[in-house]
Amino acid sequence: MNEMWAVFGGKLAERWVSVLLLPGLLYAGGAYVAQLLGHAHWWQLASVGARLDGLREGAKGQGGGQLLLLTVVVLLASATAGLAAQGLGRAAARVGVEPWGVWPAAPLTARRRRRWDRAHAAYLTALREKARRAARGLDTGGLDTAALGRARDLICLEEPCSPTWSGDRMAAAGTRVLRAYDLDLESAWPRLWLVVPEPVRAELVEAREKVDAAFRLLGWGVMYLLLGVMWWPALVIGGCTLAVAGRRERNALDAFATLVEAAADVHGRDLALCLGIPCEGAFTRETGAAVTRALQKPPHGG
Repeated sequence: MNEMWAVFGGKLAERWVSVLLLPGLLYAGGAYVAQLLGHAHWWQLASVGARLDGLREGAKGQGGGQLLLLTVVVLLASATAGLAAQGLGRAAARVGVEPWGVWPAAPLTARRRRRWDRAHAAYLTALREKARRAARGLDTGGLDTAALGRARDLICLEEPCSPTWSGDRMAAAGTRVLRAYDLDLESAWPRLWLVVPEPVRAELVEAREKVDAAFRLLGWGVMYLLLGVMWWPALVIGGCTLAVAGRRERNALDAFATLVEAAADVHGRDLALCLGIPCEGAFTRETGAAVTRALQKPPHGG
């Protein structure tokens, strides 16, 4: 038991250093530079080195206690910055993935739905025209239905129901599973997690950690934008960070949602068997509906 706790504690310390402390040290250094230079002398980085040399010599003159105190202050500032970025990342994840209120979600969702409807209509029109031409033996090379389908899927894989792409991507996984197997993924997921093999769990955990890391990077981008109030080069750093974080978040969330859907595809039959529901051969809609009925327990007195 002590060995397990030691291993866990080592991993926790390693994670804290890599995820919060090191980026926090970098941010604390940037904040010091911003406070020292400001907008007027933004380019005079050489003066920062001279100032740091003066601080180091002053700390040595005061003895080891002063140097230790300075180190503690820097570490506390770095950890505080890391926790703030993590909090901003969690807030961004809630805004991006979780449901909003009625307003302003309704107009934003309606706008996304109109875009998706236009792209879907263009795809269906091209698909019908391609079939008509093929039936008559005409050339269909000018109708790239695959490109139109990809353009629609970039908006959302299913009809949008959320004001954000991230929320729609997670909702699409449940919609596709429900349509394919009549299985309610929201109620099935906690039980499905219990029956999937350990390697599958590890893949899902790793994918989720990448999503969290992308949202945390969004938090750092916001932090650097705030730093730009004092030192404008931080605006450039923050903008680039947000651009990279947005791309990573999209890729990571898409990969995570795909793995969630795949877990239902591959292990839905295992869940049915664990619940005592017969499943001979492939996992079908009939079996999925039986699993959903078993999991959606009736209310008290029902």
